Amino acid sequence: MSDADQSNLGTPVVEVTTNTPSETSTTEKFVTVSTTSESPDEIQTKETTVKVNTGASTSSHELRELSALESYVRIIKANPLYSEAAKLMQWRDPVKSGLLFGIFNFFFILYTFADYSLVTIVSYVLLTLLTISIGYANYVVLKASWLQGKRVENPFQERFKDTNFHVSRQTAEKHMDTVLDFVNTTADLFRDVFYCTDNFLSARFFVYFYIGATLGNWFSGATLVYLVTLGLFVWPRLYEEKKREIDHFYGIAKTQATTYFNLALTKLPPAVTAKFPALKPKNN
Repeated sequence: MSDADQSNLGTPVVEVTTNTPSETSTTEKFVTVSTTSESPDEIQTKETTVKVNTGASTSSHELRELSALESYVRIIKANPLYSEAAKLMQWRDPVKSGLLFGIFNFFFILYTFADYSLVTIVSYVLLTLLTISIGYANYVVLKASWLQGKRVENPFQERFKDTNFHVSRQTAEKHMDTVLDFVNTTADLFRDVFYCTDNFLSARFFVYFYIGATLGNWFSGATLVYLVTLGLFVWPRLYEEKKREIDHFYGIAKTQATTYFNLALTKLPPAVTAKFPALKPKNN
């Protein structure tokens, strides 16, 4: 064995092979990295397949919808209240989350089953808070004056004397930025939908709008708000605790849905698939 060969012993040799599906453009590449380690005793080869995001889109309508969804998520996370709301939705403080969830359920029961209007519920809540405030403030002052023989200040003024209840201009601007970003993102998305720049994107939103109209006939507005809020309180914690099982069954359902969808596409006439390449069955 020559000196050059001996000097190369133990030096890993890396070979990179890129495998990209040829039929459709995709956002993912599979890169196989082969590492060969030579030693005087043995030769070891290890292959690792890595999935890489290349930035290319599967199709234009999926790219638009995905980019809009990512924009909404980014806008929500940029809001100053996101961290506190996330803690409530994920039940980081069970007392606060349970209290808020119980109050919301109580209001929903009053509104739905007791036939209280929203104005009546809000008025009764404010009336209850005012009654408690009057009773507590006067109880503390009168107790100190009559029983202890001393004069005390209003307990609320003493407790919150250094608290500022005003909304700062900076905080208001941050929330207005969130609203403005939501409006602009929605306007851009709906512009593509109603301009029919992509027929498949417009067709998909046609289905979404139809589902929304159907749900509106089945449930009242208050019930829909309740179901959405219930999902916000239940789903994040449930997914956090059962992430593996949920991802497993979601993968199975997605695979089956893709299989049957491709099966339906195979029944289309060849002339249709030739004219609309996007309707060709895709490989799983």
